[in-house]
Amino acid sequence: MPAFEPTAEQREIAYKASGFGLPQTDICCLIKNPRTGKSIDQETLRKHLTEELEEGRAGIGKPGTATIALYIGSRNAKHESHTKMARPGMAAPQPR
Repeated sequence: MPAFEPTAEQREIAYKASGFGLPQTDICCLIKNPRTGKSIDQETLRKHLTEELEEGRAGIGKPGTATIALYIGSRNAKHESHTKMARPGMAAPQPR
């Protein structure tokens, strides 16, 4: 069974997401193993993307954090476009 080999795009996601302050569990959800089609686990994330996680946490990725926020937002919108969440203290939006 071949080992997971992150792509340049997956390395960039880990780098920017870590710089943005996302927990590793959330970063794992953003990175899929092409062999299985499933999200990688934390062990795989740390094993193959340690450098990106450390550099991102150190603040090196902070200028590009808007990119990951847009990526996450568009990804969530694609899967949850029919749902709108209320802010704390506000009533949930009613369907039209």
